Amino acid sequence: MCQDSTSRGPVKSPEDVNTDRFHLVLGISVEFLCSPRSDATMQNITACLHALQTLLDVPWPRSKIGSDQELSVELLNVLHRLLLTRESPDIQLAALGVVQQILLAAQEHVKEKRRSAEVDDGAEEKETLPEFGEGKDTGGLIPGKSLVIATLEMCMCILVRQLPQLNPKITCSPGITARKPQLLSENGSRLVSAALGILSDVPAVCSPEGSIAVLPTILYLIIGVLRETAVKLPKGQLPLTAAASLQALKGVLSSPMARAEKSQTAWNELLRSALVTILNFWDQDSGHQELDEGSLLAAITVFILSTSPEVTTMEYLLTNCIEKFKSAMESKDPVVQLKCYQLLLTIFQYPNQAVSYPYIHALAPSVVGQLQTAEKAKPENSAELQMAKSSHGSCGLLHMNTLLESMTYRREKTYPAAHKVEDSSAAAIFKAGLPRDAAAAGPGFCYGGGGGGGGGEEKAARREGGPPAAWKEVTVQGGGGAGAEGSGHAEARSEGRASVGLERR
Repeated sequence: MCQDSTSRGPVKSPEDVNTDRFHLVLGISVEFLCSPRSDATMQNITACLHALQTLLDVPWPRSKIGSDQELSVELLNVLHRLLLTRESPDIQLAALGVVQQILLAAQEHVKEKRRSAEVDDGAEEKETLPEFGEGKDTGGLIPGKSLVIATLEMCMCILVRQLPQLNPKITCSPGITARKPQLLSENGSRLVSAALGILSDVPAVCSPEGSIAVLPTILYLIIGVLRETAVKLPKGQLPLTAAASLQALKGVLSSPMARAEKSQTAWNELLRSALVTILNFWDQDSGHQELDEGSLLAAITVFILSTSPEVTTMEYLLTNCIEKFKSAMESKDPVVQLKCYQLLLTIFQYPNQAVSYPYIHALAPSVVGQLQTAEKAKPENSAELQMAKSSHGSCGLLHMNTLLESMTYRREKTYPAAHKVEDSSAAAIFKAGLPRDAAAAGPGFCYGGGGGGGGGEEKAARREGGPPAAWKEVTVQGGGGAGAEGSGHAEARSEGRASVGLERR
């Protein structure tokens, strides 16, 4: 008895017992996935992957694998090998589900380390905190040891199998011409969508410097999928892959790394380049002329609403974005027009005035013009009717007080009484949806000019509560008399812009 009691090892705590069991289950699963028996069915492999996913659904096992990067990378390598050797869509989807859980575990681990460091060191020493996440202070990612690279390899494996043209070695080869966008099979669409969802979460496990290193690859793949799969469908429907691309793009653009002090400048430059890439899709050769214009406009809207104003308010990008929307409003396809008005409504209602006001100034006159045209010509089909309703909503449902304020605030101090009258009459017109008297409203109203009085220029200081501080002053080019459109307005309309100059501080 005495010898038995002394020969026993130390009693393990419940935490240690659970850790041993976790590694045992994980080891058995990895062993099976690495060398499945020849008579192992696809259902057995899928069941094993689903068991791993269920295991990692529980917070405690997820915390264990999240804190052990070496183990995570080893498991990802096993899953990558499985993708290369198994063609079954069910197996590949199940493997991507496990990847998603591993990435979530890493995110939670990094977030917890950052929170603990802030609590321990205090808010006053926040600038001196060490960088957590892959990449550290240098942004270096080591193949074979990096969780981020292992994840990107798996996503690239899925995407290139379904869309070989995403491989730069293929697209950059001589004699290779651009292909028309294609609609993937149901299984292919599900695989690509799952891979895009994983890609959008990768920056969350990186340090600011590490996120800068991987952002170009992530943007290239997401935008590439949009370019290759944005097929025009009946009634303006989005293909599953295009919708997944837009969702992934929004996730990346909304990443905290885009606004982190150490990475914001580099992110802004890369995001501007990505937006230019999308804008250039309109000007590419015949290989991509069949891209769904609604999907591209939606991608632009995601940039406008999800990035900081510094990205999209640059003059060149702002002008090009406005031109794309204006071109869509003039499209002969009522489905494209409908999508355009729906997207413009979200932009007009965006609370950040530095983002929404330029689009209101430039595009509200065109919306009113479309309403006047719709009033004269009755819709011939349901698509045109829906488009007319949507354009009505762009004027009638947006916050008209904001729109009117942005167009008339310049003269409030000089003509307070006239300003009130003009506001009420204009608001009544817009609430009615269609201008009842175009001459009474006058093109000058929409441009902030027109109205009673002479030509020349009129400057007024920004009133309190008016447009954002970035607009320190505006120049209003006076038109002719009431209801007349001066030469300055006619020139501005022909060039597709409002005759209101915005001066940046």
